[in-house]
Amino acid sequence: MDLDPYTFIGMATKVSLDQAPPVKVLKNLRSSLDSARMEKDTWKYVEKNFRGGGFYEWSGIKYFLYEYDLSLREQSKTYREKISWEEFSEDMRDHNTVEHIYPQKPMKPCWKDKYNKFSAKERKVLRHSLGNLVPLSRPKNSSFQNKCFEDKKGNEKNKVGFRYGSYAENEIAMKSQWTAVEILERGVRLLDFMEKRWGFSIGDYDQKVRILGLEFVGYEKSASPKRSRGQRTVNKN
Repeated sequence: MDLDPYTFIGMATKVSLDQAPPVKVLKNLRSSLDSARMEKDTWKYVEKNFRGGGFYEWSGIKYFLYEYDLSLREQSKTYREKISWEEFSEDMRDHNTVEHIYPQKPMKPCWKDKYNKFSAKERKVLRHSLGNLVPLSRPKNSSFQNKCFEDKKGNEKNKVGFRYGSYAENEIAMKSQWTAVEILERGVRLLDFMEKRWGFSIGDYDQKVRILGLEFVGYEKSASPKRSRGQRTVNKN
């Protein structure tokens, strides 16, 4: 499976220097991705690499979150651009562009009360999990990162919160709370989007939970016919 990011960077460099025709590079890229989709071990490789540091360490996290925000914009049927890809991709300070909803340094009781039932290792997994990451439409000051969820959402007096940000931020602001359950549910939803957007199959609900490394978050079998066979639903009790 040739998915080394440096291979893709090399391809892009050759195109930018007029050393390779874009059509040929695109053909090679599609061939590499098609080959990866066909390999049985592809998602074992993905699962192994994301269980430790989470998706926050993924070099493609900004691009993926940007694509997801664009999809929400399309669903809203508006033309207002809330995130500029040029500014979003060029800002090397990740904390200014990708926010941990459950903070990296959760010192306030509002976070400790909800998450201290998990071990230190599990809390780390939750913080860097895909469902806990949101693209910011504009940089927030450092004090924003550790605020309680209600404060992060924003209100009429505080207009720097999620309510006034990107489409993904707006979606988060609709939640009444932010617990491990919300992180798991949103993570699975983002993987569902990834499947549809990029044209491959990750697997059923249980497989997505394993990729996210969130098996320790309580969830139980669902009898709902709306879910695919083997899929599960989160137990909020």
